[in-house]
Amino acid sequence: MLRAMKEQLIHLIKEDRGQFKTLLNQRIGSRASDDLEQRLKKIIVLTPDLIARIYYFWSRSRTSSKTKILGGYILTTLYSPLDSYAQRDQILVGYLSSAYLVAKFYTTIIDNVEERVLITNEDLVLYDNSKFLKKAVREVMPQEALKTDLVLENILQGHESLYFDLINPADIKG
Repeated sequence: MLRAMKEQLIHLIKEDRGQFKTLLNQRIGSRASDDLEQRLKKIIVLTPDLIARIYYFWSRSRTSSKTKILGGYILTTLYSPLDSYAQRDQILVGYLSSAYLVAKFYTTIIDNVEERVLITNEDLVLYDNSKFLKKAVREVMPQEALKTDLVLENILQGHESLYFDLINPADIKG
């Protein structure tokens, strides 16, 4: 399923015909460089790989309860029919919001993984890529990124209210 998702994302990016760049120009004007566009598309395509690794950590018995909670939230959000991010702007920008969410949760899981859980070289590469690419998303979607950051902080503190706002389409404003 994740392989099919990745193939679909690659297809959407190939078939873009400049729409993504147009949306970037609308959001950030002259800062919408070709390099920024490519970094943003890269994080979108990276999403299925991050989901696979989140699931890996989530499903391990030796994983901390914090990781299991984060994994459960991210999997619920991605499969939720109320995923407001997927309904925003154009399709690629919706995927970009979801990609930021996944990357943010992934890097937090890796930051909090216990010594007894194996972190692979693949995880280290994905972690570095995620940290770098999240910066590009924050440049284009600062309000959405900030809200995601706040949701994550609240989940880690045991508060769920912002999470439910995140997946509620009525709450997200353009």
